[in-house]
Amino acid sequence: MNTAELQQQLAKAQETVRLLQKELAETNRGLVALTMELEQRVDERTAELRAAHEELKKTNSELMQLTLELEDRVTQRTADLKAANETLEQARIAALNLMEDAIVARDETEQLNAELEQRVIERTAQLQSANKELEAFSYSVSHDLRAPLRGISGFASILVEDYAKHLDEEGRRTVGVICAEAKRMGQLIDDLLAFSRLGRQSIQVAEVDMGALAQEVFNECAASAGPQAPVQTPSAAASARRPRLAAPCVDQPHFQRHQIQPSQGRG
Repeated sequence: MNTAELQQQLAKAQETVRLLQKELAETNRGLVALTMELEQRVDERTAELRAAHEELKKTNSELMQLTLELEDRVTQRTADLKAANETLEQARIAALNLMEDAIVARDETEQLNAELEQRVIERTAQLQSANKELEAFSYSVSHDLRAPLRGISGFASILVEDYAKHLDEEGRRTVGVICAEAKRMGQLIDDLLAFSRLGRQSIQVAEVDMGALAQEVFNECAASAGPQAPVQTPSAAASARRPRLAAPCVDQPHFQRHQIQPSQGRG
């Protein structure tokens, strides 16, 4: 085999490498677009859940207001009945009139109770509907979002196993970022599912180290955004008693913050 043939084979190999790099770049762009679409869908689902939660809070407030009004009216009617009983001995006519007033008050109270029961039934139906929507949302997150993530991880693993020798250092780093981000996205889905179940659980109060929590979030941001200026976080003494649902709420910015960051050396 002469030098010309060797050079020709070397040129073909270089061309093959360039084609593989081009295909890898297109695959990365597709993965980035898919990741952004998944983040958008998660944001939309989260907004719907927040809207349902706000509606539930509004419903509870209205129900509480109605209960207070009913209690005030029942108290007022009870006072009227007591006054009627005190004046019963004074005159028969006054007693008859007071009895009629008592009957009217009883009818109004029964009507108010019936209206309240109907409203409670309606609110209960709304709460059941909201719970069903929440369950459907959890099912969608659990199945519709996990399947693409498994595809991303699978294809990335194929690249590592079958084409590792064709990838340069930057290509291997990029595939590693894809695998890590897919794994972290799966964890975010688990956190979102856990957050969606909080409405059906009692709130438990526990000590939260806010300094450590802030440091953890800062470290994640710094890892994805590159070198940053040092930031001092509060010490452990700054921790406060907060419900356990505080930690998932802090994690919510992940859905908008993280993107794959290329290195400075890529063209």
